[in-house]
Amino acid sequence: MNVRIFYVFIFFALCFLQSFCTEQKICHFVLPKIELPRKYKKSFSFRRAFDLTSTNPNFLIDSQRIRQICEPDFSQSTNLEQLVGQVVAQNPKLSARQVWVDALELKAKRARLPKDPKFKYYNKDNEHLGQDLYKRERRYGLYQKIPFPGKLRLKMEAEYKNAEFFVTREASVMLDLTLEAKKLYQKLYLNHTTLEIMEKYRKKVAQLLGQLDNTDELDALEAKINYGKLVDKMFALEKRQKALESKINALLNVPLSTPIAKPQAAFHGKILFDTEQLLHTAIRNRPEVMGRHALIDKHRTKAKLARRNYFPDVDLEILIQRKKDYDRYAWYLKVGFELPIWANLKQRRDSQEQEAKALSHLLGLQHLKNEMGAKINSLVFDIQALDHRIDLYEHDVLPAAQKIFAIKKHKYEAGEIKIVKMIVEIMLVEKIEILYAEYKAEREILIAKLEREIGIPL
Repeated sequence: MNVRIFYVFIFFALCFLQSFCTEQKICHFVLPKIELPRKYKKSFSFRRAFDLTSTNPNFLIDSQRIRQICEPDFSQSTNLEQLVGQVVAQNPKLSARQVWVDALELKAKRARLPKDPKFKYYNKDNEHLGQDLYKRERRYGLYQKIPFPGKLRLKMEAEYKNAEFFVTREASVMLDLTLEAKKLYQKLYLNHTTLEIMEKYRKKVAQLLGQLDNTDELDALEAKINYGKLVDKMFALEKRQKALESKINALLNVPLSTPIAKPQAAFHGKILFDTEQLLHTAIRNRPEVMGRHALIDKHRTKAKLARRNYFPDVDLEILIQRKKDYDRYAWYLKVGFELPIWANLKQRRDSQEQEAKALSHLLGLQHLKNEMGAKINSLVFDIQALDHRIDLYEHDVLPAAQKIFAIKKHKYEAGEIKIVKMIVEIMLVEKIEILYAEYKAEREILIAKLEREIGIPL
């Protein structure tokens, strides 16, 4: 009995040594050609490097400010910073990605463990075999497959690289939600501003319509048609405002009918763009770039694992046999392994397959960088064109239109021009002010797209 206990102890000691050799936690992930933030290297929770709520100074919102705006009331006032923070905190799509990454982390931790040992029991006791006592016996056995050293570590690294890729997908979803929130915010602000401009000039037109008694019938009909067009546009804008509020509430994961107050103005000042620097920033911060690197590392690790599979695993089995009636014990040790006679057809081709996939992702990464450069240049040129338009309208067109309106108003009061021409002039000034507001909102949307392209706020 003591001999049996001794060999069972030896067996479990071998199993412990095997699991100890493969118990190598990956404490950080180093992507080639990318210098990661310090928090990125501490543990698997490097998703925080992309989080808008982190303490990273490159991002818009820090954790203290998130706590301060934890439950804002958008029915009283709407702030862009609050809206983005709430979308990131409450949107279920992002939460689903986070839970999925947590599941992959658990899978990666499980990959380092060997297969469970098997216990076998065998009892042979047949009365019909006569007096041959040696045919009556019991056997107890333990079986364990021991992988070649390094295989479990490489499997674990490959799973961590796969999880790392999905962390970058999570970061991409967060940036997409941030972009969508900013676009809807600017559209809602533009809608409110346009309604205010139209209401201001509608009152002026209505005031003029009250003076139609002494005018001819044709002028009265033309004035009423113009007034009707103005009211119709305002009605359409009110319905559009409800649609925009519903989309924002959907992002916030709240009832679609939740009221949202007029957004506060949120405009960037003058920005000097350096396209080369912006591209360099995008390469360092875009989660899609990091995701490509993660896939490259994943397939390179799998290629190493395929080469390690040239060396077979070891099958170890310990049996203890007891002869009945004689109370005798015997033990057996069985060792076996597979012969890699098809290594050139299996393991070698597996390694070549993984290396080809890594090369494919490397070429895709270069294409992604080229697309990023072209998109950044296009956005910068569009923003610069809008800057020119905004300056032109702010300093030339809008002041000139307002001055002409004041002159024609004075002439109308003097009876030199008809009421119809005065209404047309009012609608012209209204159109110029609305175009000016549209250009400013469009510029902010383009800046938000540029921020999404480079991965960080400007």
